Amino acid sequence: MCTTVKSCSGTMRRFLTDAGYLRPSPAVDGLLTPAQAAAAAWCSWMRDERGLSEKTIAARRRYATGLLDVITADDGDLDWDRLDAAVVNGYVAEHQDS
Repeated sequence: MCTTVKSCSGTMRRFLTDAGYLRPSPAVDGLLTPAQAAAAAWCSWMRDERGLSEKTIAARRRYATGLLDVITADDGDLDWDRLDAAVVNGYVAEHQDS
């Protein structure tokens, strides 16, 4: 569940972009946010090391970026210390039908 307008709009924007309704917004000066960089690195790993299809990668990315929203601090950095089994289980339970 989105707890702030910022997290809801980010999730909606990613969904619409992944679905092809919006163009990806260019990163300012080519820089990625910590969440974008983590998602991009993970997608590269899934593609290069696991050999997954782009469709599978897009589906997993859409799901995982929502979890990254949960652990993104107010300053935009990822707070990896917040990521534990309870957070993951709660996110999965909340988004099981997504």
